[in-house]
Amino acid sequence: MTTDGRHPRPEGLAAPAATGEPRDDGSATVWLLAVLFALLSLAGLAFTVTVIGASRQRAATAADLAALAAAALPPVDEQAVCARAREISAANGARLVDCRIVADAVEIAVGVHLPAVIGRLGDLSVHARAGPWGGAAGAYLPTSQEANGQERAPAPS
Repeated sequence: MTTDGRHPRPEGLAAPAATGEPRDDGSATVWLLAVLFALLSLAGLAFTVTVIGASRQRAATAADLAALAAAALPPVDEQAVCARAREISAANGARLVDCRIVADAVEIAVGVHLPAVIGRLGDLSVHARAGPWGGAAGAYLPTSQEANGQERAPAPS
């Protein structure tokens, strides 16, 4: 050991700065940080796609259930039909955006707010249509009260 506390360099081995070779001390740290950043970016992307997919499924479920519940009511009172759709969509975590009766069906649009930072992208909107109402003219009415060996509910009158 030298007097300044450093180990002596073996003979014939010059310091990297003296030979003009680049030093690579600490380059593994830079590469490790780059790989970690890439992995965290991919994890963030996967999380974002998963959250958007789950929110879309929640919105689709809310829209389908709201449309089916609204289509079960007689289509004479649009306010009552849309109130029922609003109630069902709210119970499923969505907000009713549009509701209308078109011919013999009910068309529903619901929106779901995306959580956290992803919410800056805006609301997710899904449309659903259900109908016709079972008592409407031209609606399908079964000719038999049995289907696949099970009793069917009687047709509305």
